[in-house]
Amino acid sequence: MKKYPTFFLLPAQGVGGGEVWAGEAVGKKLLAELIARVPKLDDDLVVVDLHGVEMVTASAFRASLRGLREYIGGTFHKPTIFVNAAPETIEEAEFVAAKYGDVYLFGEYGDGGIRCTKLVGDIDQTLADTLDLLALQDECDAKALFELRKTPGVTAWHNRLTDLAGKGLVTVRSEGRSRRYRSLLKEIRHGDRVHPVAL
Repeated sequence: MKKYPTFFLLPAQGVGGGEVWAGEAVGKKLLAELIARVPKLDDDLVVVDLHGVEMVTASAFRASLRGLREYIGGTFHKPTIFVNAAPETIEEAEFVAAKYGDVYLFGEYGDGGIRCTKLVGDIDQTLADTLDLLALQDECDAKALFELRKTPGVTAWHNRLTDLAGKGLVTVRSEGRSRRYRSLLKEIRHGDRVHPVAL
């Protein structure tokens, strides 16, 4: 039976920052409030719903949402997706991504489903190609990707998948000694490229 990724929905509306989150001090305060709302995670990923937040400035994003993503990734080894963000917030996130070499997933959430609309930040061509190939699979490991291409080697595919997981672009599931990877969303747009993903 196909197992779809499960997610924990974390609403940002009502957190003490009001409708506009601005400044590092506000961001740090909001980070503590957001972390307090995250339970022990059994889900595959965290979806932060920014509905009702009109704007998050770059300094507030860095201190709060970037910090939250690092906390979730470091503590639970799970990816984070930001949904229903205002265009101004996404523009501010682009500044943060460029400064720190980060990648962030933004999308839309509604009716219980998630659709990615933007990948903010840069990934190199090798990782982009790996993401494209993985997107065509339901769930697979490095050996399966090697068998599809017969090059460059299982270890290289494992390293690429590990890099994608570290950037929060795929979910990871252990199956015995193997790690199986799955793309997160229906569609990831990166510049002019579109990565279709079966969720």
